[in-house]
Amino acid sequence: MDPTDLLQRLALDPADLKPGPQRPANQEDAAARLGPTPGPVPCAACGDPARSTRIIATPDHGRRWLDLCRDCMLATADRGRRAVPHADTLAVLHAAAEEAGVTVRVLVDPPKGACNRQPGSDRSGSAGAGALVEQTYSVSGSGPTLDR
Repeated sequence: MDPTDLLQRLALDPADLKPGPQRPANQEDAAARLGPTPGPVPCAACGDPARSTRIIATPDHGRRWLDLCRDCMLATADRGRRAVPHADTLAVLHAAAEEAGVTVRVLVDPPKGACNRQPGSDRSGSAGAGALVEQTYSVSGSGPTLDR
């Protein structure tokens, strides 16, 4: 999302944001800005404590800090990027579980219209709207296996 759209979505005026450095910012800059001193930085959009910060370049006001809380950051996440397939995510989880020698339980919010019948559920085949489905992936030499 470009800075103009981002500011518009958050209903922010760039003049109200603190000026950012002219050089590229790094992790140390962000940590110093959001760190324990001088205290919590408020989210530019809602006022809750900020959990992320970045510098945006505005046409009329130059580089500005954009401090956002978790909810505002997620509400403005770039959804134009292609989602990572679930199989790729599970492969990474499998590798981490195998390295740690643990069994991983993954809770998923099933796609709309998917049959979510779990053992012991009613005959309708639905776990209910918005219900989380627990899936256990056991680590074995051949890769992740789904235990239902």
